[in-house]
Amino acid sequence: MHPYSDDVAYLIGPRRELKHTTDTGRSWNNVSAPTDPNIFRVPVLAFHPKNEDWIIWTGAKGHPGRDCHAVAHYSLDHGRSWHEVESYVRTCSLARDKDLKIDQQLILCESYRDKRGDQSTFISSERPLQFIPGPHEDLRQYRWAHQVLGIPHRRAGAYLPDDAGVRHSGLQLPRGAHGLSLQVSLDEQNFAPGLFPRNMRMEYHAYTVLESTTDSVLHLTISNTPKFEWGNLMKSYLNQEFVNRNGDGFVDFENLIGLDGIAVINVVANPKEAQVKGTNEFRTMITHNDGATWKPLTPPAKDSIGRDYACKDVSCALHIHGFTERYDARATYSSPSVVGPYMDAHLWEFGDSGLVLVMADDDAPTHRVIYSPNEGMTWSEYVFVTNDKMRVKSIITVTSDTSRKFALFGHYARTPRRGAPGLLAADQEEV
Repeated sequence: MHPYSDDVAYLIGPRRELKHTTDTGRSWNNVSAPTDPNIFRVPVLAFHPKNEDWIIWTGAKGHPGRDCHAVAHYSLDHGRSWHEVESYVRTCSLARDKDLKIDQQLILCESYRDKRGDQSTFISSERPLQFIPGPHEDLRQYRWAHQVLGIPHRRAGAYLPDDAGVRHSGLQLPRGAHGLSLQVSLDEQNFAPGLFPRNMRMEYHAYTVLESTTDSVLHLTISNTPKFEWGNLMKSYLNQEFVNRNGDGFVDFENLIGLDGIAVINVVANPKEAQVKGTNEFRTMITHNDGATWKPLTPPAKDSIGRDYACKDVSCALHIHGFTERYDARATYSSPSVVGPYMDAHLWEFGDSGLVLVMADDDAPTHRVIYSPNEGMTWSEYVFVTNDKMRVKSIITVTSDTSRKFALFGHYARTPRRGAPGLLAADQEEV
């Protein structure tokens, strides 16, 4: 789905097949992708907020085990023609967004400096990245960073490269480096250093910039042990310790879309014992002032099926599944068109501005979904006309969550199509 236009969507097929629609799926146009889709966990498509036909395709070139690498191309006509941007890239995106009003043609890339070898075998701490513009040669006169940590956040123009010689291609401190240099720019040309309290300098292992109402919440990783990552949440000063994080840099921090300043986090309640016991114990906290203060989440009077909770005293708190447990990190617990409702666990999607809810089993193959036409007050089951169950990985609808049409993507579970990608469509208006 195009994140900035509800009428536009793309389907990626085998052998560089690419289809797009500009009329919500009533008709489809066939074009050819410039390369095969990449296998490096890099987003294949990137979009422009103002020009719906401007896209970036990041695919793969070369031979596996020898010189396979990611290469980015851009198109100004929905993929009818392509122009190469950069090779050996980790990310490439159009710099212009709804908050950052800069040159709308500017493309920014994280590109590996040493362009040789199989990119899938790259070791983060041994492959320096460059932060470069493309494909306009006249932009290369700007002061860009030549060895970067990454670009974890671009909302409101916050690019954060490392311009102090630190070599890294992830979101953590590489071997041999002494610290991270935080740099911020509002015009993509001039960078200023970020300053931290003396006892919270960027000498720690990693950081993640989180979206918030004021664009000023940062997670500074203190423990970087695999499966036991946690750190401090900061907003101009230390606000909350031991906030959970995973190895990919994602933090259990979730904004409630449409409610400014309200967010939830999961903190590690047993940071000292976690590695000894082999498991983290999580507690959910909520803020109503954009991270300035946090408190436990008050449970409702009854659970989802009307039963009373066993815990009755004032110390009882509700703890929920976190952001880091999702298969698809793009899925949100709330919706821009549905102010207030908050979904937890399983696969779900809102429709009809929150009136319709659709949920699917994500633990086992299925050929059915459950849906509610009345904001979750009652639920019904819908069975697809198919003999082959599918392991559902995502439920898709328009980005505004106002449609009653849904698509389920996943992989078939039975032979002879085991592992093959699958698509199921549901129209709640016809149910």
